Amino acid sequence: TNLLTLGAILKDMGDYDRAEHYYRIMLEDSNVDIDQMELAELYNNLGCVLGRKGAHHLAFETYEKALDIYLQDGAKPRPSAFASLYNNMGLACFDLAEYEEALKAYTVALDVMQKYIHDDHSGFATIY
Repeated sequence: TNLLTLGAILKDMGDYDRAEHYYRIMLEDSNVDIDQMELAELYNNLGCVLGRKGAHHLAFETYEKALDIYLQDGAKPRPSAFASLYNNMGLACFDLAEYEEALKAYTVALDVMQKYIHDDHSGFATIY
């Protein structure tokens, strides 16, 4: 949706407060029509924003909401989105000094990338 795109642009520009504002509007407004994969993407993006703002525990909890959606029966997340989520979970764990959990999450992200994504995809650089 347009708000999801706007939030992503603001996040990429470093305007985390405004990005969070639009993501929360999407979560709270029942008139916003998004499917389950968009909702998972929304949680992943919101987690990124929260992590960049230093709220690492809250970021991880938000990533877990995205993961719950991706793991539902019948869910078909894009492999790159699934890998990105695990990479972000690894970042949150690392920032929380939970290094073993970070390594596990990074390993899942790398495994997904190696299994489903072509070697020259930009996501490999992010994970390595």
